Amino acid sequence: MKKMDLRPKDNEELRKLVRNGVLNCEDKNLICDFNIDIEASIVNCGNIKCEDIKCWDINCKDINCHDIDSCDINSNNIKCHDINCDDIICYDIKCHNLSYHAICIAYQNITCNNIKARRKKHIQKAIDGKIKIRKRKGNRE
Repeated sequence: MKKMDLRPKDNEELRKLVRNGVLNCEDKNLICDFNIDIEASIVNCGNIKCEDIKCWDINCKDINCHDIDSCDINSNNIKCHDINCDDIICYDIKCHNLSYHAICIAYQNITCNNIKARRKKHIQKAIDGKIKIRKRKGNRE
């Protein structure tokens, strides 16, 4: 049986799914045609597809969006434009701009235009792969 997607129509409907500060997606995909802005952790999520995410923590399989602003991200793969969070631990990261507080670890590769820790003492590592900084061409990102 194919698992159903969670498709809330807006943040108000999404917030109604939050219990004790947690949005438990129960391994379903979270598909939003709006920017996610909730004061909660998103857990047990298959994939997240949306424009922007602003929340506490994210624990899911894949994230495909434009911007992420979160405390912690624990994901299999991240593909997005901007990431701004405290800690990231995942399999593979692909983005334009990566800003993190203290920890950014990928099991495979980190590929981005720029990567910056906001703390002097930090950990930035691609365990089995490489950190690849792409060269910008002209004004394009």
